[in-house]
Amino acid sequence: MEEIIVCKYGGSSTTSPESVERKRNITLDDQRRQIIVVSAHGRLNGEKKDTDLLIDLARTKDLSIIDKVMNKARKIYPSVSAQKFG
Repeated sequence: MEEIIVCKYGGSSTTSPESVERKRNITLDDQRRQIIVVSAHGRLNGEKKDTDLLIDLARTKDLSIIDKVMNKARKIYPSVSAQKFG
């Protein structure tokens, strides 16, 4: 059986397109790395971490928080179309 490596990247290491590209290159560097797990995004430009935003959403039921999470994702992954984000 072929060995498979699961790569887990923390939230603070996925807060810019450049850092995501770095993680992509690390993953592609070894063919055994076939699965990627990414934590919720860390702080970006002083904004709250995704985890904190999701906690706020659960506590307040303020649906505008979803827009904050999605807008952060759009900044981090600018080449992904809006349709893929929903």
